Amino acid sequence: MTYNNFHADLPYKHKGCILYINDNNGFTYFKESDKKVKPKENRIVLFDPSIEHKSSRCSDSKTRVNININYF
Repeated sequence: MTYNNFHADLPYKHKGCILYINDNNGFTYFKESDKKVKPKENRIVLFDPSIEHKSSRCSDSKTRVNININYF
């Protein structure tokens, strides 16, 4: 499995979400809590994007499609 680096979207607290468009095994990982979320079609995860997170590349689908939204 190939992992992307941990990152924060912006350096200050705010709200955000990831909407998973398709099922795949490219998990989203959250550094502080050691939690991970499996992409499932129409699943949404709400979180503070200033907290470090990362994704992994999927190996069971041609694509990993998400919509990432940061809002204030």
